[in-house]
Amino acid sequence: MKKRRWPRLCSSFMGLEIKSKEAVVKKDTRVLKELGSILGDQWLGGIVVYRGNEIGRIEEPNLWAVPSRRLFQP
Repeated sequence: MKKRRWPRLCSSFMGLEIKSKEAVVKKDTRVLKELGSILGDQWLGGIVVYRGNEIGRIEEPNLWAVPSRRLFQP
């Protein structure tokens, strides 16, 4: 039986973490940073969705905090 080869669909990845807190601190990015170090060049960055009010960079490389309401409102 011939082994089926699947096409490579993704060559890059982004992480998404959802928090129920109103503020994000650096330790909230620990898992995303670990994922980034595992994926290496395939890692584009990550987003932490939280209950706060401001969009902002949390930490390098490319880790951002985004308020949950911004995902569902114009």
